[in-house]
Amino acid sequence: MENKFHSNLSAREIKLGIVFFPIYMLVLPFAVSFACLFLERNWSISPSDSTVNLVYYFILFGCVILLFRKFHLKSFDEFSDNVMGSLKVVALAFGFYFVANFLMGLLLSLVPGGFDNVNTDAIVAQARENARATMVMVLFLSPFVEETLFRGLIFGSIREKNRILAYVISALLFCILHVWQYIFTSGDYTYLIAILQYLPPSLALAWCYEKSGNVWAAIMLHMLINAFALVAIFGA
Repeated sequence: MENKFHSNLSAREIKLGIVFFPIYMLVLPFAVSFACLFLERNWSISPSDSTVNLVYYFILFGCVILLFRKFHLKSFDEFSDNVMGSLKVVALAFGFYFVANFLMGLLLSLVPGGFDNVNTDAIVAQARENARATMVMVLFLSPFVEETLFRGLIFGSIREKNRILAYVISALLFCILHVWQYIFTSGDYTYLIAILQYLPPSLALAWCYEKSGNVWAAIMLHMLINAFALVAIFGA
């Protein structure tokens, strides 16, 4: 059973991904911040956070399509060949996420002084500023970009060699993605506890990709998880 998994990434796509991934994680966020600062200082243009993030994710969306379009097409063929099987995996993975997320919430409620996820706070602020832009980013662009990179590239390329390592590395990088900038800019390492909140979705998404054999199932699950999170945030 272990050897049945295969990544649809070509050797060329993996090489391009190895170059692009650290740029995506470490360079582009600072480049966007620098561009915003440049616009403000030289032309007195101060775009809102929601607008900046929407443009940023459209750029990422374009880069990901350009670099991994063959992977997406091959993966879509896998999805088309077994639509019902993929949807079943999505449903099971969402069930796991729902239970694991609930238990993780109970655990985090025990944190002394309470727990506040700054990334969630930032998304809420952006949604109140521009709901449509935030929904496009959270429900469509972000799932497509992140699943291609974290599950397709990171998990998929490692999974063929070591299953446990694929889960550990992809989950760790996915969790770090959502908190490292806040830690870097504030110097407050207590934000690291927010990593725990991203473990349930990262594991559910990796399992979904592994069992379905296509990244589109993982993208659908990510959209569903983000939609559920938005409803929970604004319905509370």
